[in-house]
Amino acid sequence: MYIIDEKKERREILKKYRNLIHLVDNGTREQKKQIKKAFIVALNAHAGVRRKGGEPYIFHPMEVARIAAEDLGLGYISIICALLHDVVEDAEYTIEDIQNIFDEKVAYIVDGLTKADHIYNEETESLQADTFVKVLSTMTQDMRVILIKFCDRLHNLRTIDSVPETSRLRTISETQTLYIPLAERLGLYQMKSEMEDLVTKYTDTTEYNKIKDLLDKTADDREELLTDFIAPIKQEIDNRGLKATYTSRVKSITSILRKMKNKDVSFDEVYDKFAIRIVLDTQGDKEEEHEACLAVYNIVTKIYEDIPWRYRNWLSHPKDNGYEALHTTVMFREGKYRGKRVEVQIRSRRMDEIAEKGLAAHYKYKYINEGEINQNFDYWLTRIREVLDNKSQNSIDFMKDLEINIRGHDIVCFTPRGRAIRLPYEATVLDFAFSVHSELGLQCMGAKINYKVYPIDHILHSSDQVEIITSSISEPKSEWLKIVKTTKARKAITEYLTINNKNNKVKKTEGSVYEEAKANPDTILIDKDIENIQYHIAPCCNPVQGDDIVGLKKGNVINIHRVNCSTAEREMSVYGKRIIKARWRNNENVTFLAGIKISGIDRKGLLQEITGIISQSWNVNMREVSMKAADGVFDGKLAVYISDTNTLQKLISDMEKIDGVTSVGRI
Repeated sequence: MYIIDEKKERREILKKYRNLIHLVDNGTREQKKQIKKAFIVALNAHAGVRRKGGEPYIFHPMEVARIAAEDLGLGYISIICALLHDVVEDAEYTIEDIQNIFDEKVAYIVDGLTKADHIYNEETESLQADTFVKVLSTMTQDMRVILIKFCDRLHNLRTIDSVPETSRLRTISETQTLYIPLAERLGLYQMKSEMEDLVTKYTDTTEYNKIKDLLDKTADDREELLTDFIAPIKQEIDNRGLKATYTSRVKSITSILRKMKNKDVSFDEVYDKFAIRIVLDTQGDKEEEHEACLAVYNIVTKIYEDIPWRYRNWLSHPKDNGYEALHTTVMFREGKYRGKRVEVQIRSRRMDEIAEKGLAAHYKYKYINEGEINQNFDYWLTRIREVLDNKSQNSIDFMKDLEINIRGHDIVCFTPRGRAIRLPYEATVLDFAFSVHSELGLQCMGAKINYKVYPIDHILHSSDQVEIITSSISEPKSEWLKIVKTTKARKAITEYLTINNKNNKVKKTEGSVYEEAKANPDTILIDKDIENIQYHIAPCCNPVQGDDIVGLKKGNVINIHRVNCSTAEREMSVYGKRIIKARWRNNENVTFLAGIKISGIDRKGLLQEITGIISQSWNVNMREVSMKAADGVFDGKLAVYISDTNTLQKLISDMEKIDGVTSVGRI
């Protein structure tokens, strides 16, 4: 609990201010004077105001400014704008005031950082989506807007424990939907990892704490292994006259959990939980940097056994976000660690800063002026502008399009004449056709890809050569909207359907292993009395008593989701005002429909054993059983009526003990 001590707070504010000035030691007297002016404006604007945790509000903009300067290396204008980022929104100042006190550039950035102040009907429009539009529109002209926004979001996540639950859920869902994928796209890996872990700490607390405890318990062993690993490498690098620093990086908790889930492995089976980072102090140009990195790679693979398929070279061809490095994984050949794998990352000091600070590091190395856009992002920003310009979408569609264009890496495909067409990851034949020309898309009925014929929904891969097959009788259908990933294609299809008055209403469907949701109007307690409201268990995630849940209000119905449900995350990130706090009543007589997935090695009598444990050992009713077997292995899905998460976990645990079963999990 925060204890108010105004004298101590004044000393802390002064300390934070001096630290900000220290961060711009190389700045001119005039620049420091401008920072002081911004500090005074912010101090007056937030005078007497405290955050939910009890601390003075001015702590927040000062911390945002520190993160911008210290962690991202941004300059004095960014510090000024970070200090002022809440002034217009929370005080009596206007953008015109900011321009008069400072200048047009500062006013432009602060305006981009200020939330949209329009009032919308929450059932049809979204204040959050409009704010995203504002931030992204400004970002396309000055990238400092989004970089400062990241600093703001990171500090809000660090202090999220003191925020009311509904606001916390909205912040977390926005972070998952927009900020984390955007941080990855811009190369802000350190910031992305911390945001991911702060989100996971709240949405999957049990698993987060479990992995954290395991990492803490193995810290000493890890340190000993890394010391032994580095010693011979360091000696050889010193003998070559090269200068380097050696650090270890522990994989983020979220990344470990993701790998355990995707690969269906245990904590001990995640071999790249940590990595050695060798950062070279080279003074030459990029060619000399590359030669030094390759020399160190040869040293490492001479001492340790190389695993060739783990080798990654991003020196000659950096990632879209500018990331450069050499990655490999090697094994100890002998000794007590024989067979133990270690991931190694080799890069120069310049590459290391770009890896940690992303786009912001390009400003330090003068590749571009601060605030300008790196050419690597030109194509991506063009796609973002297309999303922003598509006025025909509702807020959910807007956020879905935005997610597609932010997440993942681009692919490059080619026309028969060799023209390169750049598309988002998992783009389809139909996306390619519309990217070449709208008319080609409207008449598309398939494609020849590398001389083989494929349908319009076929997912493309980089380097595919694509020849679109057209037909004069082919025309867009509403189902096409489920196939395409690009805004350009979606917009063209929607316009065609509207003009021709066909399938004008696009029905949204959500995938589930069940055809219907089970209504339980008496099972959920809401944080306030709401009359004539019906509660439904959302079929997309099927929460069970014991799950952390959230209610999302729509009309006179509240849909109950798991807190970490992807459908709920997307809706909360757009319609924050629909969030309703919810918790379970203690009612042992109610059962809920839960999905279980199971796989393993097929054998005679296995299905009977599985259903026997469910119906006889646990006295659980089954709704649906679906099993497929081929080549000696099987995959299955079961729908069972269960009373709570504890019973579900115990049932899953017993099913895992069945001979031949390799994996059991909740859907």
